[in-house]
Amino acid sequence: MRRTRKRPLACRRLQPATALWFGASLSVIGVVYLLIAVNALASLLAVLTLTSYLVFYTPLKRKTPLCTLVGVVPGAMPTLIGWAAASNSISSEKAWILYAVHPCNRHEMRELP
Repeated sequence: MRRTRKRPLACRRLQPATALWFGASLSVIGVVYLLIAVNALASLLAVLTLTSYLVFYTPLKRKTPLCTLVGVVPGAMPTLIGWAAASNSISSEKAWILYAVHPCNRHEMRELP
């Protein structure tokens, strides 16, 4: 992509294996930190965020502009993670309202083709 062609991985200044190792390490450290320092629910939501971003959104970016519909899920998930961190629950309707009106969701919807 023209927009990202000068990034270290795209222009081969960084080896793919190094980027994978670094990203995986940071992900594991973050999930474990949330589990130990915050709570299991926040950690689980972080895993779901990572999974939806890496497994669904990222591969779709090369195939269709409709990937933005998938991208709103991990994009707004930090609001639920924060709610879970503070209350150890996401059963409140207020948490889901906050998730639904997250600025990421509004921005992504404006970007649809």
